[in-house]
Amino acid sequence: RSEHTLHFYAVDEVLSALQKAVRRGHARNAAFWAGELHVSGLAAIAFKRLVTMAVEDVGIASPYAPFVAATTQAMALAMPEADTGPGLPERLVLLCGLAHWLSSLPKTRTSCMLSAYQRAKAEERHRGPAGPLPPCGADAVAAALARLYAACI
Repeated sequence: RSEHTLHFYAVDEVLSALQKAVRRGHARNAAFWAGELHVSGLAAIAFKRLVTMAVEDVGIASPYAPFVAATTQAMALAMPEADTGPGLPERLVLLCGLAHWLSSLPKTRTSCMLSAYQRAKAEERHRGPAGPLPPCGADAVAAALARLYAACI
């Protein structure tokens, strides 16, 4: 994939701007950035990111949003690449419409907090029961830090 869009924006910055526009409820900006990705041939990436935003940013505030986003993605990606009809390309309309719609929905990040909580609980179960810490001296701490440093390099 290219490093820049058709109008010379950095792709990672456009994706970030799209996500920020959706999170902040700036529907026109979200539609603009989605359109920039579409005209640059990056509609599939934009749809993937919007489906992720529907789950992570909108979440349970609008529980139907992930299903609508995924269905819109499937419809758009099943369409032929070249749109020869009059007017705006259908993929562009679906992409910008989805970005605009997601921006207008209420947001909650609880789905991200839930997954972080579940991951922490799984790690806690994997470690086993926590017992009292064994006594250790400065030499043991220095050896542990040396192992940690060696693992990071």
